[in-house]
Amino acid sequence: MLNTTGFKNFIELEKKKKELKKALQEVEDQKKGLQQDLIDNLLDQEMTKISISGKTVYVNTITRAKIKDRDKAVEALKEAGFGDLVKESFNTNSVSALLRELQEDGDLPEGFEDSIEPVDITDLRVINA
Repeated sequence: MLNTTGFKNFIELEKKKKELKKALQEVEDQKKGLQQDLIDNLLDQEMTKISISGKTVYVNTITRAKIKDRDKAVEALKEAGFGDLVKESFNTNSVSALLRELQEDGDLPEGFEDSIEPVDITDLRVINA
């Protein structure tokens, strides 16, 4: 006998997940909308933090690297003696797509068996949850 109750529960959980993601995105958007005005307000008052309702809100500044040209950045890091920060990498989603394509055409190239293994992942999906 097919467990239709289980499938109905699964669909309801999928709907709830979608609703929660949407609600979370709305909260993030509201926070983002408030953030710059609140930072400006604190800094205008020559403050960097404030405690309200038992919580402390503070201005945090961190410097991040924005890579304008990856190849030039790699070369600059190497030339400056920071080559240890440069790593060869690949996108696993792209490798997965390649693997699916190679499997359709036949055998995998030599060397794959020791380093790249096809793994089938099976899950349930809901259309129009």
